[in-house]
Amino acid sequence: MDRKISNSKHRFVTLGPAGTNHEVVTVNYLSFHGLASATIELVDNFQTGLEMMNQGSADFMIQVAVHSDCANTVASAHFKYNIHIVDTFISPSKELGILTRAEVDKPRTVAIQPATSSLQRSIPNDSVLISTSALLMTLGLRSGSVESQMVIWLPGPQAR
Repeated sequence: MDRKISNSKHRFVTLGPAGTNHEVVTVNYLSFHGLASATIELVDNFQTGLEMMNQGSADFMIQVAVHSDCANTVASAHFKYNIHIVDTFISPSKELGILTRAEVDKPRTVAIQPATSSLQRSIPNDSVLISTSALLMTLGLRSGSVESQMVIWLPGPQAR
């Protein structure tokens, strides 16, 4: 049965913080479906989103399929909460790149997120650190907590 989401006010939940790929994909989804009145709440994890749906404080949740928690989220939704998948879609995401701090000549570590682990074929496994979100990795690179990170590429005036 093909079911169209009505244009009444719906509450969507997805993974935060603000600026994550999940937020971008959710905004694109709402725009595609003409759901201008829908709201988006960002959460720290998908179990919180499922709890919100179960309690009635969220109507829909969007999770990018390549996220490392996807299988567990779908299983919890179905078996614990009796929540079912109602739509699937393909969406462009933010571009990623590997950046290294300017003062580091030869980086020994590269932080990546689990969903991008298949993209790191050229990085030795003992150099890889796993992080939970591309946005958090960007913040880590800025703070100096690691030397290199796979990051969301946000070209600015200095990008060439």
